[in-house]
Amino acid sequence: MKLQVALSFVAIGLFFALLVLELVRRRRLRPEYALLWSGMAVAALLLAAFPQVMEWLVRLTGMDYRSTAIVIVFIFTAVMLINFTVIISRQGARIIRLTQEIALLRLRLDQHRPPADRAEPPPPPSGSA
Repeated sequence: MKLQVALSFVAIGLFFALLVLELVRRRRLRPEYALLWSGMAVAALLLAAFPQVMEWLVRLTGMDYRSTAIVIVFIFTAVMLINFTVIISRQGARIIRLTQEIALLRLRLDQHRPPADRAEPPPPPSGSA
């Protein structure tokens, strides 16, 4: 592996490691998500420290360095997208469940209030725009 490529992997790894640490410190990134990004940083540093891994991947796939690097980036991106899709799906289900619980609690609350204290539903929005 050329020195320039190795230094690029080191720079990428250090950049992501520092970025993840700063985002976790500022509470902008939750620790469980930081694990994925930290894994990417460690992978980049390992590729820089052990260039024979990249050479092995090149021999295994029959591709050149550039193609192998693109495949690695694609795989990482696909894993991240799948992970985020699972998280979004889970959050969507939680939002639906919470909305239903709020509606049921409002119904119970309205049933226990005297008729004069019951909240009237807001009027529908007018069609004037």
